[in-house]
Amino acid sequence: MISMVFLIPAGFGFVVWRSFKSAEVRRARGEQISTPGALRWEADETQR
Repeated sequence: MISMVFLIPAGFGFVVWRSFKSAEVRRARGEQISTPGALRWEADETQR
């Protein structure tokens, strides 16, 4: 039971860390990271 207190957050942290690392690798290869056709908010859109 006590091991789950440590394993669940550690597992979640590992998944998040893997996500960031795989995004870095894809960005370095020049691949598109975002979903095609997704709407993205940009800061200059609200300052009109």
